[in-house]
Amino acid sequence: MEREHIILALTKLSTELASSEPIHLRLVGGAALTLHGFDRGVTCDIDAVRFAHDRADELTSAAGRVAAQEQWPAKWFNFDVSRADAIPALGKLVEWQPFEQIGLLEIELADISSLLAMKLRAGRPGRDTRDIELLIEACEIDAVRDAIDLYAEYFPGDEPSSRTIQLVEDIIRQNDVVEIRAFDEAINEMGPNVSFEKAFDETE
Repeated sequence: MEREHIILALTKLSTELASSEPIHLRLVGGAALTLHGFDRGVTCDIDAVRFAHDRADELTSAAGRVAAQEQWPAKWFNFDVSRADAIPALGKLVEWQPFEQIGLLEIELADISSLLAMKLRAGRPGRDTRDIELLIEACEIDAVRDAIDLYAEYFPGDEPSSRTIQLVEDIIRQNDVVEIRAFDEAINEMGPNVSFEKAFDETE
């Protein structure tokens, strides 16, 4: 799903709710990144988070009706992430940021830093690589230690897997290469007499 498809899907979900009362909905994962405005490609489902008085049963039933009507996968909308120990609970908590109301759904998105921590916890090469790359840039992280420290804020007493740390190292190394190339191009475009400071400013 891309952004417009996510919004359309949530609109359909709203129309299938059994009651006429507004309902809070908290989103994480790829759908949350997309609605935050990240160009991360498509997502195959919408991950929602359980919380007190979330009316999850009503939402799940409505999602099932939408799936049947549209011939979508049964898990196109799910609360599975809440059962996977993936939501920070012991350290720094997620800041839920209002998105907009879609029909009866009052949407909240996990903040960028917590999304990065959750993606680092999952750390799936290929599937999570692009998301981690985008979030590292958005969080202005330029060292592996900074990524590990951020993770520890949300999941104290734990560390990302060695596989995830290697993934972060590769992303940061690639970002450094891109910055160096941009700096070299700026110098070449401005000529041999350009100052270091001016070339640096042009690449910021």
